[in-house]
Amino acid sequence: MTSVLGLAGSLRRQSYNRMFLEVVPHLLPFACRYQVFDGLGEVPLYNEDIDTAAPPPGVRALRAAVAASDGVIVASPEYNQSVPGVLKNALDWLSRPHGGGALRGKVIVPVVVTLSRSNGARGLADLNRVLSYLGNTVLYQPEIVLASAPSLLRPGADGSVDITDPAVRALVALALEQFGNVLGAGTARAGAEFVAAHRAVVERARFAPMVREALSRGAPPGVVAERLRNAGISAHEAQEWISAEMASGPVLSSNGHRSGES
Repeated sequence: MTSVLGLAGSLRRQSYNRMFLEVVPHLLPFACRYQVFDGLGEVPLYNEDIDTAAPPPGVRALRAAVAASDGVIVASPEYNQSVPGVLKNALDWLSRPHGGGALRGKVIVPVVVTLSRSNGARGLADLNRVLSYLGNTVLYQPEIVLASAPSLLRPGADGSVDITDPAVRALVALALEQFGNVLGAGTARAGAEFVAAHRAVVERARFAPMVREALSRGAPPGVVAERLRNAGISAHEAQEWISAEMASGPVLSSNGHRSGES
């Protein structure tokens, strides 16, 4: 069965974004396993020194929850015209390891829920920009910005939450219908698998300018290879790329010497 994860970009206990995620299962037009991840407060600030084979427990839990999902609904407030630091930090963790982050290949619905009547669009734009860089299928349209959240989201006596504006409820339902269609088509996962299968071509093109410039500045091949390995490129691939660049013609440093000459 399809699995959907809700991720709120606020740690506040009574967060309106968290409340919105409680509405979602009542509007989803398809059967799925749905859960909301509540552990962002346990995710430390990103630090490559602790991003090892055994990362902190909060990171493991976040990555496992996202990896087990087919689609993710990210609901975030707008902080200072952008996304909250806690959410950006979570996305930084989810972007690693390079080329194989847990978000890769997921279908994502970005939502901004805000107290303001007029803010939200800039936060949503930044959220879309970050998410789209991570190898996902981000559903940009229809844009979901829920303004004036205190009057729009109404908690019921039984703990359930409802959207009071019928027009907004219909818009959210439409976005979730599109979400289900894309998930059912499997295009996001197929796209990610295609890119992964041709990762060497993609990464070679991405890093070629850096390799070329470093060699032209006289950086030893071993140093360039180490930079590539730190970016997640295998030692074998790194050596192949460097050898290919050096064999393609003279690599001149800025003072006119071949790289490696003094």
